[in-house]
Amino acid sequence: MKRITGPMLLSALLAVSVCASDICSGEALPDPAAGRRDAAGAKQVKEMLEARLRNTRIDAVKPSVIPGLYEVRAGGNIFYSDGEYLLFGHIFDTGGRDLTQEAIDDMTAERLKSVTDLGDALKIGNGRHEVIEFTDPECPFCRRAEALLEGGDVTRYIFFYPLPMHRRAKPMSVHILCSENPEAEYAAAMRGGLDGGADLKSCREGEERLGRMVKAARRLGVSGTPLFFIDGKRVSGADPVLKELVR
Repeated sequence: MKRITGPMLLSALLAVSVCASDICSGEALPDPAAGRRDAAGAKQVKEMLEARLRNTRIDAVKPSVIPGLYEVRAGGNIFYSDGEYLLFGHIFDTGGRDLTQEAIDDMTAERLKSVTDLGDALKIGNGRHEVIEFTDPECPFCRRAEALLEGGDVTRYIFFYPLPMHRRAKPMSVHILCSENPEAEYAAAMRGGLDGGADLKSCREGEERLGRMVKAARRLGVSGTPLFFIDGKRVSGADPVLKELVR
């Protein structure tokens, strides 16, 4: 018969104690001080990053699902830090959930409501899927994305965001906004009908409206086109998933 030693008995007692506390079933005991520590840690990390990353606006810092690592929200982006090191990428759980993308979607939905006035957008359609989009009428990728949205059950709110490398994008945008039939002129632009030597209208109201669109895009952190928010879900570029999301 094997003799039970003191350390073996202590281990057995600890095992019983742990199982009795429900940790064996995956439930950890609550720590009343954890929230205070996390809040203090987040504040400290934010101060450290602001001191070191002077050209980056840090909007918020909060605890991530990984102890000691904090989720940092900066503009429209999320990265992770302990205050000393930076980690860029997405965190997934073992079930395959993209926790970072979920956080980005939530953050973007909140910011989208606060920085965009849908009354300034060019509204097209009256379908069940709400599509808020930032586009450039001279952008080839925007035109590809336009084809993916054709036939979709959508209500579209279009914000023009002319990119500097597209010389006619701004006058095209103003022309569309000044037209008697903006929807038709927008469709023509996305088919290339306003390229080259086409005559373009201009008006003060169109210029001012475009200015408000551009400001909304910048507040949201838009850096390229096309960018879509379909029922709150962010989609960047001419992604084939657009066709599936607007059925």
